[in-house]
Amino acid sequence: MTVENMLPASWHTVSHDADTTARFGRVVGRHCLAGDVVALVGDLGAGKTHFVRGMAAGMGIDPGDVSSPTFVLIQEYSGKAATLDLVHMDAYRLECADDLASIGWQWGGEEMRRDVVTAVEWADRLAVSPDGAVLQVHLEHVDETARRVTVVPSGTWCSRTSRLVADLEATSTPSGPDRS
Repeated sequence: MTVENMLPASWHTVSHDADTTARFGRVVGRHCLAGDVVALVGDLGAGKTHFVRGMAAGMGIDPGDVSSPTFVLIQEYSGKAATLDLVHMDAYRLECADDLASIGWQWGGEEMRRDVVTAVEWADRLAVSPDGAVLQVHLEHVDETARRVTVVPSGTWCSRTSRLVADLEATSTPSGPDRS
C-alpha cells in the first residue's frame, strides 16, 4: 500500500466563525503551488470569500484587497511578499465554463497555468474537473455562524495531503498553532 492510499480521501471539520474559515484558507494558501486550482462550493453566505481572503494572506497577499468578484467575474491579486499571484473567480453568474470566453478566458487555458493559483467560487457551476491540481473545498451551513468544511484533494494535491491535513488539524484545535 502506498502512502497516497493511506491518506484520507477528504478532511472535515466545523468552522464556528468567519475568522476560523479564513484561517483554514490561510493554511491552504501556504500550500499552494503554481497552477493549483481551489474549487469552492457552498450556498450564499457559506464563507467562500472569507476562505479566499485567508488564502491570499497565506500567499503573502493583503487579504483586505480581496472582495467577491460576483459582478466582474475575475480579479487578480498580487503582493510584495507573494511569490505567486492569486486569480479569484466567481462563477455564480455563469452557466458553464464556455461563458468565460465572453471575457477572453478559456477554462483550463494558459491563464490558469502560468505562475498563479486560481480560486473559483461556485466551482460546481463550471463543472471543475478533479483532474490536475484541484483542491475542492465544500462549505455547508450548520447554523447561523457555523459551517461544515470539507476539503477533498485530487491530482497533484494528493501528494501534499498529509502535510496539509496536519496543518489544518493544528489550526482547527483551539490550542493548535495558527502558524501566521
